[in-house]
Amino acid sequence: MAEYFDPFKGNRGDELGNMASYRKNPHRGSDWGAKKGIENKPIVAITNGRVKKIFWSDVLGHCLVQASADGYLWLYAHLAEKPTMELNTMLFGGQSVVGRVGGGKNTPSGSASTGAHLHMAGCKTAAGLDVHLVPYDKLVDVHKHIDANR
Repeated sequence: MAEYFDPFKGNRGDELGNMASYRKNPHRGSDWGAKKGIENKPIVAITNGRVKKIFWSDVLGHCLVQASADGYLWLYAHLAEKPTMELNTMLFGGQSVVGRVGGGKNTPSGSASTGAHLHMAGCKTAAGLDVHLVPYDKLVDVHKHIDANR
């Protein structure tokens, strides 16, 4: 079984499925942040795996998708800037820096960002590399997955 880590020490925020008052649909991921000083904080990989996609979305800003050896894809979104590593770069859980927290006033990152925080989503690899577009029922609760696989 793969070992998992929190991407940084910080407040866990919005959870998968949360229906905040400003939403029409359930939250499609798990968040970290929402505290002062979080902007630009380094984010480490939550597990071992390879970089499979780096992209920009008007909603999610700068993003990276990691494929883990245990068959999951992990989306890191609202990054402060475009990651510079190459595709297929190996990331090591709890060690490799994926990027920095964006979404604050100095690092705007996507229209869905409600302040500086990391948004993550996960799914099984069979769902495809576009983790942010898979059907809601295919998403994994990142907070619960990390807790179950420490």
